Amino acid sequence: MGLLSALLDGLFSSVLSSTLYKGQKKSQLVDFAEDLKFEDSFEKSKTSEILRANSIYHVYESNAEDGNVVALRGLNVSIDKGEAVAVVGPSGSGKSTLLKCLGGLMKPSAGSVELAGTRMTRLTGKQLVNLRQETVSFIFQDANLLPHLNALDNVAQPLIHQGILARRARPKAQALLDKLGMGERSYGMPEELSGGEQQRVAIARALIT
Repeated sequence: MGLLSALLDGLFSSVLSSTLYKGQKKSQLVDFAEDLKFEDSFEKSKTSEILRANSIYHVYESNAEDGNVVALRGLNVSIDKGEAVAVVGPSGSGKSTLLKCLGGLMKPSAGSVELAGTRMTRLTGKQLVNLRQETVSFIFQDANLLPHLNALDNVAQPLIHQGILARRARPKAQALLDKLGMGERSYGMPEELSGGEQQRVAIARALIT
């Protein structure tokens, strides 16, 4: 079960949390409106650190008169195993950019991001894809289920993309759907599922890796 990142503006929700959260640690709340930094929130134990970003910057180049847009300015992030983190702030404050960088969906313009000891900013595109498949899971605000696959096969897809045979991936997918109360809807197509049911399928898909 990988690190669970949630959500990009318009794609994800506005809360970043870890699937490893067990309620044993304080939560961090990072308010971009006040330009707070993660490491200012409370003292951390480096021995259990699972995600770190060091002085990350990200610049969106633009030909507009206003020039380039600096979305992140030297942000330091440190997240421990078992910790839940919420990222809040107004639209345009850099939440989506931060989460894309932390989840390996984009590389920052400068700085480094390390996940479970692997420096993601040094990986090739293919290596990043492999890391996301094995370590990182995303739950999107919109379920984004593949419309031509039933719930069971949607959940099994991450394993199938890793090279696991469908006949071995499906039982694992079924077990997760059972735990989420979706066992009897395994063969339902996305268009046949309610919004809440689609979200549960999306959660199962995120947790299967």
